[in-house]
Amino acid sequence: MSRNNVIWLAVVLVAAGVGWFVGGWKIALVAAAIGLVVSEVFERRARAARSVD
Repeated sequence: MSRNNVIWLAVVLVAAGVGWFVGGWKIALVAAAIGLVVSEVFERRARAARSVD
């Protein structure tokens, strides 16, 4: 696993933990899903920036 993947995994887990604490498992799932979407957006933007010469 790359360093960026570990960082995003930690962000998603923390978001899910906070969601669990605030509103239970449904909010935890929503928070984790949002974290995954945001990480994918950042990853695609970074990949696009690397491929442009």
